[in-house]
Amino acid sequence: MIDFTIPDKVKQQAQMAEMVAKTVMRPTARKYDENEHDRPIEFINFMWPVMADRQKSTLDRAQPQSRTKRHGESENGSKKENIAN
Repeated sequence: MIDFTIPDKVKQQAQMAEMVAKTVMRPTARKYDENEHDRPIEFINFMWPVMADRQKSTLDRAQPQSRTKRHGESENGSKKENIAN
């Protein structure tokens, strides 16, 4: 049977997006509707550190995986045998 429940991580992301929309974007939406070529500095200043932290944590998680693949090691740390030769 198919489970249609929304995962907790997706629920958290949706709640975060709603919070940002209500507290950061909505208060300045009229201003940027009327001045559509201006940069939304308030939004950028709020989101820049958040996105930088997310990107750093993603890169930190990916880095150990890429090191083992680069050095020809398997996930358990043993060297992979090169059978091409």
